[in-house]
Amino acid sequence: MNKTYFLGLAMAGVLLNPISASAASDSKYPAADFEPSVIYSSNEVAQNDADPKYPAANFTPTVIYVDSQLAEKSQDNFDPKYPAAYFKPTVIYP
Repeated sequence: MNKTYFLGLAMAGVLLNPISASAASDSKYPAADFEPSVIYSSNEVAQNDADPKYPAANFTPTVIYVDSQLAEKSQDNFDPKYPAAYFKPTVIYP
């Protein structure tokens, strides 16, 4: 009887060990209490002066070169059910 009793206690200890270890281990991780938040930007904030820490914060893309042949071409075939069926890749060189 003692043998089965101790074996049962050992099995219970082995089964409960991962549960108790995972319950106490959340404090080890810095993101355990993470609560996401959303920051909305207004137009006034977007038009502020450039921040030296973030030089690309106020980046506005501009078109430098337009190939007239590609600009005048229109896509001959277009199927709204399969928009990528007539895809023609082009290489854009920097």
